[in-house]
Amino acid sequence: MKRRWPLSRGLYPRLLTTVLAVALLPLLLITVLGFTTARETLYRQTFDDLTAAAEARAALINRFFLERKQDISILASSPLVAESIARLEPIFHDSGIGSPDYQQATARIQPYLYTLKENSGDDALFLIAADGDIILTLAGEDTLGTNLLNGPYRESELAAAFKRAFTLLDVAFSDFKYYAPSNRPASFIAAPVYDVHRFIGVVAIQINADSIYTFSRDTRGLGESGEIVLAQRSTDAATILAPLKFAPDAAFKMQIAFDSKAGMPIQKAVQGERGAALSVDYRDEPILAVWRYLPYPNWGLVAKIDAREAFAPIRQLQRWTIAILITLVLAVVFAAMRLAHSITGPIQQLARGAERIGSGDLEHRLATDAQDEVGEMSRSFDTMVTDLKALTAAQVETEARRQESERARAEWHRVFDTIRSPLFLHDQAGRVVRANRAYVVEAKAEHDRVLGKLYWELFPKGDGPLPDCAAGGSDPKPSTVDQHREELTLADGRTFLSHSMSAGSSTQGEPLYVHWMYEITELRNTEAALEASNHELNSALTELHRTQSALVQTEKLSALGTLAAGVAHEINNPLMALVNYVQYACRHTEHARSAEILGKAEDELHRIKTIVQNMLIFAHPSD
Repeated sequence: MKRRWPLSRGLYPRLLTTVLAVALLPLLLITVLGFTTARETLYRQTFDDLTAAAEARAALINRFFLERKQDISILASSPLVAESIARLEPIFHDSGIGSPDYQQATARIQPYLYTLKENSGDDALFLIAADGDIILTLAGEDTLGTNLLNGPYRESELAAAFKRAFTLLDVAFSDFKYYAPSNRPASFIAAPVYDVHRFIGVVAIQINADSIYTFSRDTRGLGESGEIVLAQRSTDAATILAPLKFAPDAAFKMQIAFDSKAGMPIQKAVQGERGAALSVDYRDEPILAVWRYLPYPNWGLVAKIDAREAFAPIRQLQRWTIAILITLVLAVVFAAMRLAHSITGPIQQLARGAERIGSGDLEHRLATDAQDEVGEMSRSFDTMVTDLKALTAAQVETEARRQESERARAEWHRVFDTIRSPLFLHDQAGRVVRANRAYVVEAKAEHDRVLGKLYWELFPKGDGPLPDCAAGGSDPKPSTVDQHREELTLADGRTFLSHSMSAGSSTQGEPLYVHWMYEITELRNTEAALEASNHELNSALTELHRTQSALVQTEKLSALGTLAAGVAHEINNPLMALVNYVQYACRHTEHARSAEILGKAEDELHRIKTIVQNMLIFAHPSD
């Protein structure tokens, strides 16, 4: 079954992904950065326009009130005004406003005051005595003759301006509020009047609301939804002072509480703050707003535009950017697919041919007439296939040898581990390289814990290498035939015969040595028992010879018989024990030399047994 190239794992998708990543990532990055920069520029430009509009309107309003302040200051310092108050006050108090003297005095003064009023452009003018009496007005209202301290208009903004000027002895402003005599909102500016250095009264001018409406009506540069909002601070709210574009009757009627979420910019403005931000207006609509605090009239000013209108160019730019980006992405994807196919097509053809060769068809060839890198690679691949055929034959032979080597190695390990005596390999330094099961048991450790340890720290324990170790300390023994033997007696009483010899080198070229520990404890015990038996036998024989000599000399044959019977009887029992010991040792020893010695000992014991039996027969011939 032919192998398929999954779309998710083949070269084509990876190459296509790489090309798209290299092409699209910078494109996306540049597009996003360009759009972000343009958006920030438009956003900043909108705020700059709003800031310019707010600053321009604030400058106009400040200039307007500064001019009104200058007007009232000029009026207060005018000798005509001071002379008018000084002349009218005694007439007002003595004769009243209906007396001929008052009419005659005002007839002479009013033309000059009207001229001053017209020159200043003010709406109304008031002359107020120091005690609060309005002694002259050019407003044509019923306030003439009333007192601002205890009269009917003592709570009016005119009275408030008079009281501030009287108290501070300086120019004073009042808030814009409904003024009953004029039946419309108005504000007043008052200034103290002096006769030389003596305070004699106050001059005040009236500013009607129509004068400030012009500032809010001018929305040039603010778009269709832009507007200027003017407000003054009340106790806990901001009171709108001029008609609004979307609320024409809002002047002096609409109030925005300080704790409300709507109209946040105007709330901050009347509380003395300045700033710019994306917020919501009195309609609860998202807006871009710039707000300023105007200290002279104690107002707040907001220049704003609906966010929908302000961001319209940004949305248009976004649509154009997305359209251009989609077009570029499609073009890049098409070009990347063509490029990836032109590269991966020949490579996939080579892959299919390589798959046939990989399945065993070494006669298949991939060569093409293409003069590019792919064609050169196919021709090189054919050369490689030819070499592969020769290599395959060599590999078959090598594999057979390897398997044979593995079998021999496995057999060696099996034999190595089945040896009952402790057996281990170590390097020049004495570190254990390989150990059989018997050695691991004697070392009382796991096999993996044994490897790499110094053998004298495990078994047999000591302070260093064995004296006759083939490693010979720092000078290895070059011969692989010479054996070093040593008999060791351990602390537990067991005796081992240690064989040490060189075992060639490791794969790294390091010399290795083999140690075989054969336990001969039982052999040595048997030899000791045999030696004791021989010694006892020799003693018995010596004693027998002495006895025989004595019997020959003293009693000859008769005495010899009696003596021989007794001696033979005494010798027979230990002799039988010795025979049994030797037979037992001969049956259980595995050492050839020991078996040979024990066999000879058994023969000699049988000879002794025969002699003893002959002696018994001699002593008891009748038996």
